[in-house]
Amino acid sequence: MSKRKRRIFSPDFKTEAVRLVVEEGRSVNDVAKSLELYHSTLASWVKKAQPAPRNAGAPSAEQLELRELKKRVRQLEMEREILKKAALDSMGHCNSWLNTFAGVSKSSVFRGRWFSRRAIFDKSVCV
Repeated sequence: MSKRKRRIFSPDFKTEAVRLVVEEGRSVNDVAKSLELYHSTLASWVKKAQPAPRNAGAPSAEQLELRELKKRVRQLEMEREILKKAALDSMGHCNSWLNTFAGVSKSSVFRGRWFSRRAIFDKSVCV
């Protein structure tokens, strides 16, 4: 049984063979026969030259981070809406009489009416 000597091909030869298959659209069998190569050898070169398909099932780290950030934005927007509604609901209540204790000397508005400082301390006005 004779052993064949293993042939070594240059990178230029490999890229030219792959180019014949990929760019010119020739079949792997035709190119392999014309270059006196085994079909499987040329097929493996073509396979290595093709870009690896991305795994659609497993998200990348950037996709995971983007998903988490979107989730956080939705949560913050929801909290902001709740606080807006709470602020709108409390605008009609008589809680601004505390402004006098904070050093505010102006008259305050309760339910769309102007009241004097004396009326601010009279809690029965706000009922």
